[in-house]
Order: sequence, then structure tokens, then C-alpha cells
Amino acid sequence: MKMKRGILIIWLCLPFFVVAQSNDKQKAEVGTFKASLIFGVNAAQIHGDDLYGYDKLGLMGGTRVSVRVKPMWEASIEMLYAQKGSRSPVSLSNAGFPETIYSLDYVEIPLVMSYVDKGIRFHAGMSYARMVRLDILIASIDETEQRGPFYNKNDFNLFAGGGYQINDKWLAEVRWGRSPFTIVTRDTSTIDRQWNVWLSFRGVYTF
Repeated sequence: MKMKRGILIIWLCLPFFVVAQSNDKQKAEVGTFKASLIFGVNAAQIHGDDLYGYDKLGLMGGTRVSVRVKPMWEASIEMLYAQKGSRSPVSLSNAGFPETIYSLDYVEIPLVMSYVDKGIRFHAGMSYARMVRLDILIASIDETEQRGPFYNKNDFNLFAGGGYQINDKWLAEVRWGRSPFTIVTRDTSTIDRQWNVWLSFRGVYTF
């Protein structure tokens, strides 16, 4: 456990060491590295659980290291803690359906390619995520122990989004993504196949 914490701390601090090696006066030049902090909110759902709408809100945050590979293209790698899952909408609860909450927390590593044109940015990429927490609550009953073993610890995501560069330090982004593969193991007939789907609203502060 101590080793895992040490690795996580080193990873989170890595952007600060990288940015120290870059020239702050050449932010837009090819080959320039930048480090950023990311924080925001995920609005998530699970496709296949018969609950509709992005009703599960969760926090997300982490770090990013990016490098300008061409005058208008930027590559980056992120390290995020992201809360996903799903929640039954209020309309279903009011109609007498049992309240259902799936809480899935991941440590996620996205690889991102961004197109930058003045203050407008578009990006796309893929990520690997490792589940670190799972809670399933149905009708106020904890179903985590019964259903949890059927969920994959590993998840992969495809995503795309855009953003606006407010100033030299602040960037506002929106990102939509989903799992191309089911997050439920294939050897069960008790739970339908499911996929993470999420919409992220992010603020990015660059040093």
C-alpha cells in the first residue's frame, strides 16, 4: 500500500518537474512542455442498466503534461481520479421505482491529441482506467457484495471534446466519452452487459 501511495505521489508531482525544464517564454513553440492541474465534474450514466439520463454526478481531477508537437497540435497525457456510475432519475423514484445508485470510481490515464486554433481547442483520445471503488445501492439495500464480482476492474474509454482558452492560465473544457467494451464480465447471465458513458465539465490551470 505504501509503495502504491508513493508511486501515485510521484506521478502527481511529475508535471511540476517537467514544467521546470521548459522555457516559460516559449509556451506556443514546438517542443515546449506544459504542466496543468485539472478539476471538474462528471455527469455519468451506465448504458444497459435501464436507467436513462446523466443523473450520476461525481468529481474528477488530476494532472496533465502536454507538449506542442506542431504549431497547432498538442499531445498530452493525464492522470485522473474520476467518479462515474449511474443513478435513477427523480421521475422514476416518484413513480414508485426503487432508487438505484451505481458508484464506480477509477484512476484513469487518458492519452489526448488536441487541435489548437487561437482560443478554440478540439481534442480526442483514449484512456485506460482501473476501478478503485464500487458501490451498488438498490432500494436502500447494498448489493455491492452480490453484484460487484461481475464488474471488470479494467476499463477502456474513447472520448472527444472541446474547450476555450480563457487566458494564458485558464482553460475551460467539455469532454464526452464512453466505454467501447462492456464493464460487466461476459460469464454472467444475471446482469446485462453495460458500458460507462459520461460527460465531463473541466477547468484546467496551466503553470
